[in-house]
Amino acid sequence: MQTKKENKYKIPDKQGMIYITLPSHQPRKLSFYLALEEHVARHLNKDDDCFFMWQVEPSVIFGRNQVIEAEVNLEYCRKHGIATFRRKSGGGCVYADMSNIMFSYITRDEQVNFTFNRYINLVALMLCKLGIDAKTSGRNDILIDGRKVSGNAFYHIPGHSIVHGTMLFDTNMENMVGAITPSDEKLVSKGVKSVRQHIALLKDYTDMTIGEFKEFVKSTLCNRELVLTEQDIAGVISMMCFLLTVPLTVTEGGADAIDITYLNAQNILTSIVTALIATALFAYITKKDIILRMPDAVPPFVKKSFAAMPAGLITIIPFIAIRGILANTSFGTFPDLINTLIATPLQNLGNNLPGHMT
Repeated sequence: MQTKKENKYKIPDKQGMIYITLPSHQPRKLSFYLALEEHVARHLNKDDDCFFMWQVEPSVIFGRNQVIEAEVNLEYCRKHGIATFRRKSGGGCVYADMSNIMFSYITRDEQVNFTFNRYINLVALMLCKLGIDAKTSGRNDILIDGRKVSGNAFYHIPGHSIVHGTMLFDTNMENMVGAITPSDEKLVSKGVKSVRQHIALLKDYTDMTIGEFKEFVKSTLCNRELVLTEQDIAGVISMMCFLLTVPLTVTEGGADAIDITYLNAQNILTSIVTALIATALFAYITKKDIILRMPDAVPPFVKKSFAAMPAGLITIIPFIAIRGILANTSFGTFPDLINTLIATPLQNLGNNLPGHMT
């Protein structure tokens, strides 16, 4: 355990950062938090920077330009129930679980180097305030005793920059190594020892629990809090539902990936229809306090899990069903259904003589 140093580090005016808090603490998929980043950027990040922390069940997140088969051990992930996600930012593969913390930082500043430098230094100073000798390395990383404790990546949307990254409080080392290395057990075993020599875990440098550390981060970096409304959550859920309607394509290595040709302006009507349906459904479920009830034969602990299922997840289920049903029809996908039944007729209507006269 590292000896605490005298607190001589000061966070510069907390940067006026707003901490974003969800209205409930139910577990959510990693895709929800990635969608939340964009929702905050597009709808809430008006003046002051925004920040929030999150944790997920075991997941691998790979960069925008990475080939999943070359970076992720898909067989190991399937065997151990580790989900895989592609993010919009660049950089390498990241393993996350409930023992470590993910940070998201949203700002209106679009200068990449300045944004990275300001944020990384803020986080390093925060760790120094705990008496931990943390230093920045390059543009992306934070080190303790020369070992990596935080890696970060960046992307931007018009008018906003988003930085997200890891904070290794603790983690399942075997899963971390196994998910992104060859499946040979001997190599995995050696990899755990090798990786452990190159990464730092915060639990070895503080007596705080993970909950206490999160409270410290929040109070140190932020001076205000914004609790999201159910309407905000509905906006995030609608974005997730839209992505569920987008068909998958199979890469050369046999992995599933979103077909990005469906994310162009031609399918904007699909996103509008999806948002209207998802928002209305979410509002109805929330208002009626609808839960999933299981038969009496189902064990009590399973019933309890389904009863606690958040409205957002119940909202998503119909879109998963629609996706499966349409896959066995001539339409194939929800975007193709919308384009055939609504978008194309509207376009033809606009191209005829009455359309030009109005």
